[in-house]
Amino acid sequence: MAADMQICLPYMEELVGLVKCFSQRFDVKKRQENVIDFSDMEQFALQILAKKTEEGFEPSEVAKEYQDQFREIMIDEYQDMSRPRYELIRALRLQHDFSLFCVGDDWQSIYRFAGSDIHLILDFDRIWRAWGPTFMFQITTTRRFRQSLIDASGAFVMRDTNLYVKHLNNPSDKKDYSLKALGGHTEEERFNVIVEQLRKLPKTASVLLLGRYRSDINLMIRCDQEGLFSIDQSTGNIRFLEKPDMDIRFMTAHASKGLQRDFVFLLCCSGGLKGFPSTIPEEPLLGLLLPEVERCPHAEERRLFYVAMTRCKKKLFFIVDQTRPSRFMYELHSKICPNIFRGVKLPPQCPNCGEALSLRHNRNDPNRSFYGCTGFPNCRYTQQAK
Repeated sequence: MAADMQICLPYMEELVGLVKCFSQRFDVKKRQENVIDFSDMEQFALQILAKKTEEGFEPSEVAKEYQDQFREIMIDEYQDMSRPRYELIRALRLQHDFSLFCVGDDWQSIYRFAGSDIHLILDFDRIWRAWGPTFMFQITTTRRFRQSLIDASGAFVMRDTNLYVKHLNNPSDKKDYSLKALGGHTEEERFNVIVEQLRKLPKTASVLLLGRYRSDINLMIRCDQEGLFSIDQSTGNIRFLEKPDMDIRFMTAHASKGLQRDFVFLLCCSGGLKGFPSTIPEEPLLGLLLPEVERCPHAEERRLFYVAMTRCKKKLFFIVDQTRPSRFMYELHSKICPNIFRGVKLPPQCPNCGEALSLRHNRNDPNRSFYGCTGFPNCRYTQQAK
């Protein structure tokens, strides 16, 4: 461990130097332009309202002037609360107590990269109990999407047992089939099943194509050899020339939060570094600045996938890479909604890492084959083919 740290030290020092230099120049530029950013608003407000002491924070004189101005404070999107924002509310409350009403959904906490800390909602009672008892009320009725999607998405996200248990329902008793898997072994095959499905949808339908990354739109761009689509990459707007009145747009799962369309195509049901879940390693220095990583593997990616699933009003289509499916696809297939995978066969799953296994041939004996993990070289699991 010590040897590894010594090896990394020069790189860390270089990175720290770059970040420090950028921060200083950024501060100079903001002063020149007479502007502040959102983080500045939080930090400056906290500095005005609270004085830091050895024991923590104590109210400033300004905070004391505010002591009688608030009887109730409401915070929306509480699942996105960051530590600085929490300290801001706490600084106000230290001086003069008030009723705090928070609205949030831990299942949709997806902004750790921007500083949000899910523990602030999961540990709500412990954090605020010094000011009195806390009460949680669950809104369990929704008409935003259909019951089959409610059941599947809820079962999926609650496999992270650290989250609050919730059982949502739609008052409609109509039987529905709002999820379907569409597959292909190549990009061309996956593109073709998307086109085929679009042709079946109402000509004025609203459609959302969702990716984990912006680069996921390349599936539509690279494979459109016949010029079926007009794609504006800057806005994400897509025109299907066969159905010009169809409202189609591409965006990332993060950008789609809070939005809905009739039909949603989840383009990125693949494994690998830029799959879903993303397995790109976190920058070590950045990790030191962000809230603590959760113990459940891919916890935030799971919540992001839930957000993506629940963007549709009528039907959700999973576009499955049948060569290297997402480990989330295996989970849905084996544990939650296997019936939606009719006609979409998944390869064996690696029991070691969860990625797909691929059939390979022995170099020295072409007649002998085995399964190797598509996560190689990070995973070297193999098994003999039957």
